[in-house]
Amino acid sequence: DFFLISGLFLGSRVDRPWLEYSDSKVLHFACFYVLWLSIQRVTKSYDLYVTAGVQGVLQDYALGFIEPFGTLWFIYMLAVFFIVVKLTRSVPPMMVFIVGAALEITAIKTGYLLIDEFASRFVYFFAGYWLARYVFDFASRVNSLSVLAIITGVIVWCFGNTFMVYNGYAQLPCISF
Repeated sequence: DFFLISGLFLGSRVDRPWLEYSDSKVLHFACFYVLWLSIQRVTKSYDLYVTAGVQGVLQDYALGFIEPFGTLWFIYMLAVFFIVVKLTRSVPPMMVFIVGAALEITAIKTGYLLIDEFASRFVYFFAGYWLARYVFDFASRVNSLSVLAIITGVIVWCFGNTFMVYNGYAQLPCISF
């Protein structure tokens, strides 16, 4: 969901020149990542320092620029996704989507977080970017509906989703009554 939503808001900037685009999208996430990687290395490296010394801590810190560290992987991936979408602007969107879906479906497990998470999540980011106008059009139409229509739609969805889950048609989270 996070990557899909992040992709929704990319369309307003992706056509900007590379320098402006990289400053507004890539560099902000890269700086945030470097800041938090540094803070985490300072606060969480004592045991590594005891066993491997300063050199071990520095090597671990340097590795964080190649292989995203712990809880920060999604920030790293956003910068990567922004770059890939910009680089594939001349490729037909359906082709990018199909390749992204194929990567997700194959459940790639290389052991490298960057490769594995890219393969399993890029399709959602790209779908958000590519389908944003439809999502925003749908949201606009829903926004114009009456409260009663929205409540009715949510109730129908809840019952339909519950029926599907309890009857084995889907393994989706649901609301039970």
